[in-house]
Amino acid sequence: MIVVDIENLPCRYPAAIIEKQHPEQAMGFVKAARHKRGVVGWVEAEGEIRVGDAITVWLPPQRLYAHA
Repeated sequence: MIVVDIENLPCRYPAAIIEKQHPEQAMGFVKAARHKRGVVGWVEAEGEIRVGDAITVWLPPQRLYAHA
């Protein structure tokens, strides 16, 4: 079983690296990366996943994004 739990929030570590080269842009990275980082998940139980296996999907309320 694979559990996908939560959105992966922007990390301060890349912002710190950016800040060394471009101090004025460090916090801009965190703001720009919000809601664009993927999800956090883990393997809950060992086993095979096969085509045709039943799954349960629960989606929390989603933000609306303008399409490019």
